[in-house]
Amino acid sequence: MREFEYRLFFPSIWKYVDLGHTDTTKLLVPVLLRASVHLKLGLLSLLELLDVSYVQTEAAQHVDGLPWVPQFTTINRIQAILMCIDDVIINLRSSITYIVTYSIILLFSAFDETNTAVSVKAKMVFETLSVASLQVIYKCMEHEFDESVKDRQILLTTFLRLHLVRPNTKAISFSFFSKRMDILSAEAAYYKKLGQNFPFPVGACSQKTLLNNDRLSTKVKQVHRNLHSSLPIINRLASRNGTQKSDDTSANELTLFEEQLNYNTVHQLIYAMCRYMIDCKKEEITSSKFFRVFLHQFQSIFSYSEHMSYFTCTPAVLRSCIGLSTFLLNLPLILDHNMNLGNVILPMVLSLL
Repeated sequence: MREFEYRLFFPSIWKYVDLGHTDTTKLLVPVLLRASVHLKLGLLSLLELLDVSYVQTEAAQHVDGLPWVPQFTTINRIQAILMCIDDVIINLRSSITYIVTYSIILLFSAFDETNTAVSVKAKMVFETLSVASLQVIYKCMEHEFDESVKDRQILLTTFLRLHLVRPNTKAISFSFFSKRMDILSAEAAYYKKLGQNFPFPVGACSQKTLLNNDRLSTKVKQVHRNLHSSLPIINRLASRNGTQKSDDTSANELTLFEEQLNYNTVHQLIYAMCRYMIDCKKEEITSSKFFRVFLHQFQSIFSYSEHMSYFTCTPAVLRSCIGLSTFLLNLPLILDHNMNLGNVILPMVLSLL
């Protein structure tokens, strides 16, 4: 049965997934996605088909005189997957959210292709994605961020690019960052119970009750257990490029790797927040109910109390805060390009200076 899934079922359906057969594709994509959930080799089979198609696409670019049909076909198949998803299909099933997230990252990687035709094609495909489809894609990516620690950096980079390319779709928002900080605060509380360091303050949580939430605690424990046993997207990309590192590492090396991974994630998150604060609109500041929550959490990262209007830590501790240099680097741009937000954070800035 497994051989049938791997050799016949998925490849047979995959070859008909093309926007040239729109009606057929709309029927087949949900079948493929649901099969990836219920069949034992479903996820791996579908991912391998994506990888093989994409690798063949990249190899074909170096063959003189070969038409661009293979490249375009692969991009069209990725487009078909992204266009045919909806809330009912994903239902936050990990395998489906993984496939959707991996597909959008592959599509974005085509933006940087040296072949201009392929790059333009990928950008055109992305522009044709509806706002509704993009909202579902964002949900999948957020789910993967919360579930896969190793993929958080590439996901934050992708979120930021999505925001720059399609700003009207709200790929990132104050609500997005607030929820991500809640997750990191819960993880910080979990690591603290284990007696381990985590480069994010427990206090940067929107609600203290979340830290004692059983459901969130269970989720954090699951993420922690799956850190070295999951199938991260970043590993698939490295494997496809032939740069994957060996997994034969000691427990001490894994601990150091985990610490560096968490440090880089927090640093990337603060960078993304700063970039968002540079160009967020006045309407987003005044109308978003999450803005004040976000501001409180952001200031808590640097131990600043808005209520008391001063930093609650020593200058030495403040200088060692992760992301402070990133914030200072982007601070002039925030103050120059976003006066509405600049006026709000000015008390903190004056105390900092």
